[in-house]
Amino acid sequence: MEVSEEPARLGRPLKILIVDHNAASRRYTCEAFAESDIDFEAVGDAAGARSALRAANGCPFDAILLERELRDANGKELLSSLRADGISTPVIFVSVRESLDDRVRGLNSGADDFIVKPFEHSELVARVRAVLRRSARPPNRAVGS
Repeated sequence: MEVSEEPARLGRPLKILIVDHNAASRRYTCEAFAESDIDFEAVGDAAGARSALRAANGCPFDAILLERELRDANGKELLSSLRADGISTPVIFVSVRESLDDRVRGLNSGADDFIVKPFEHSELVARVRAVLRRSARPPNRAVGS
């Protein structure tokens, strides 16, 4: 697998927050990042996510991988509250729901990307890196401005 340029650009390894209520799914996702030398923290609910985000103040997460359906909150509601709190960290929704409507609703609710379970490790890592590349770019200017 190709080595990422993001860690060198940031001066540190990438750090991802994984929020997923399913322990087996969390372990699988952690394996994907461990294989790619990406730092991560995994929590099982919205309360854990909020706690991890508060604790990471000095070393923020580069992206959040967020299950759409948590036991203690709806992922879309958690994302809305994070955005309202000024947290602009890129978010990738993860869900077993695979319909077009589910994916579109997830993206329209503020997620930067959406990945359907089950997924391959390589696709997950590629999507994280793609989201980070997009979030690092300055906005495009309109033609003629």
